[in-house]
Amino acid sequence: MPATPSSHAVTYPPAPELWVRGAQLAGDVLRWLLPARARGPAPLQELAPVLATLSVPGHGDRGAILQEAERIVAGTTQIFGADVPLRPLDETWHCDWITGQMMPRGFQRWIRLPAIRARGDIKRVWEINRHRWLIRLGQASQLTNGDPRFAAAARGLLASWIRANPANHGVNWYDALEIGVRLIAWWTALPLFGPAVQQWPEWPDVMRAMDAQIRSIEAHLSYFSSPNTHLLGEGLALFLAGIVCARQPRASTWRTRGLEILTAELERQVGADGGHREKSSYYHCYALEMFLVATVAGRGAGVRFDDRWVARVGRMVDVLKALIQPDGSLSRIGDDDGGRLLPLAASDYYRPRDLLAMAEGAENQRQLSGWLDEMSIGTARTSRDTDAAWCSLQGAPLGMLNAGHSHAGLGSVEISLAGQPLIVDPGTYSYHDVEWRDGLRRADTHNGVTIAGLEPFFPAGPFRMSDRGIVRVVSGRAVPGEPVSLELRYALHCDGDVVEHKRQILLLGPDRAVVHDYIAPRDGKWPVTWHWHLAADCRAVADGPASFEIMSAGRRVARVRMDGPGVAGEVRRAWLSPQYGRKEPGDVLVFQALTQSPASFVCELTRLV
Repeated sequence: MPATPSSHAVTYPPAPELWVRGAQLAGDVLRWLLPARARGPAPLQELAPVLATLSVPGHGDRGAILQEAERIVAGTTQIFGADVPLRPLDETWHCDWITGQMMPRGFQRWIRLPAIRARGDIKRVWEINRHRWLIRLGQASQLTNGDPRFAAAARGLLASWIRANPANHGVNWYDALEIGVRLIAWWTALPLFGPAVQQWPEWPDVMRAMDAQIRSIEAHLSYFSSPNTHLLGEGLALFLAGIVCARQPRASTWRTRGLEILTAELERQVGADGGHREKSSYYHCYALEMFLVATVAGRGAGVRFDDRWVARVGRMVDVLKALIQPDGSLSRIGDDDGGRLLPLAASDYYRPRDLLAMAEGAENQRQLSGWLDEMSIGTARTSRDTDAAWCSLQGAPLGMLNAGHSHAGLGSVEISLAGQPLIVDPGTYSYHDVEWRDGLRRADTHNGVTIAGLEPFFPAGPFRMSDRGIVRVVSGRAVPGEPVSLELRYALHCDGDVVEHKRQILLLGPDRAVVHDYIAPRDGKWPVTWHWHLAADCRAVADGPASFEIMSAGRRVARVRMDGPGVAGEVRRAWLSPQYGRKEPGDVLVFQALTQSPASFVCELTRLV
């Protein structure tokens, strides 16, 4: 009987950083000088039991899946909300469809990031190479009892990809996580075409490409380069490789090493409260799905997961439930990148109901409010109904490592009233464009309070946030009793001066919320600015110096009013990114005041219809 994760003798990481990086370089040089012919993994029947139970769509999703599969057969797929050509051509796999530039095609070790960035956004290229479309074709084949058009499209596209991506060459071999996500798509999709898949003329090439990709992941684990969800996804791919290719000589090593990574990263990346330590709701979904897939596949292969594993993954599920708004959309704390591990029904995590379905059997969350101490995020709601009020409040915003997926969201809130988002996080939009990347991570693009123009946290690179060290004693809590509320306290220290800030959100019913800010400077006059970013379908019309009616589709739907000494407001235009790669203009309410003594400011938000 296979051992539980905790009983492995874990050597983790397997060696010091210098040794690991040196071994990776030496191995790449050998692969460059002496390219080996890859061997094929085990027959298909070993693939089928692993992820098949996850691949069957729910009844409500079947029409959408078939419609998407028909578009793929016709030569189009959708990525980041855009229709993108999907044809068996080299440019399909190497071209940024926005810039029209082809990515470098040389040996992966010698490709440099500046050369990639000069040609476009690598995420756009990688997304089509994750082979989400293969899962859709496999699902459609299963739903139509083997309609040959879907298998024919899959064969043609796979053969084209293999020809255009020789082992260890090009950007699709550059990142081990991307290889792992692609392999997991293969292992999920190929069994859906049935046993006839082994008769495809392309099948030997598919097996050789599969073997080469597994070995590439094994040789390039991100122990020191990206030890976040990248390493986690690579560990999952190795663990699954050890299961689905059980007859391979290295299968036991893959399985053991993959399980070591998953077990160690569950403790390192996930807090005791169940929140992912990168402090991004979207990347929390990535990590959760990886652990859920590992659990499903491992149990199918006879792996026993211990109580610590089960409990912590269960707490991750509870956190996800808390982060889902009444309309089913995901809170947008930190980065979102528009992708996902296994697009079984939805193609992203913006509405992650099918991710919750994977965790079927988890206990229903009973608390209406809670504060995650390690993730430093609180959420509250008036009920579990779809017309409830809901809010989030962010504390210390910087996550693990370089805070690469964090935003400057200290004190930022999101609010839904009567089941509909009203105050929203503007999102991410791009990792590639520096102006947009930095701009959408700054404090003034979040729903917090800016005091004296101070920016405690700021971007210091595409995947790095820095701390000026002026924020002290950040503490949050869910306030017990009625009304449902959250509270955050912190202090700003600057040039010998101190300003204390307490923010409290009270949900006074499904259609009313109050945000109370108590700001206490110790000396001098301090300008204070509030930003409230409205949902994309909302427009604001002033009906007083600090009062606004919110319109949607020509109707009055809400009112936002702020009270406090000297406070005045205006409507400005800003940008929202409803999903990665898309942006659209929206309204933001900006309130300002000048305070030189402790003062209270109250913002009342009311849904009218």
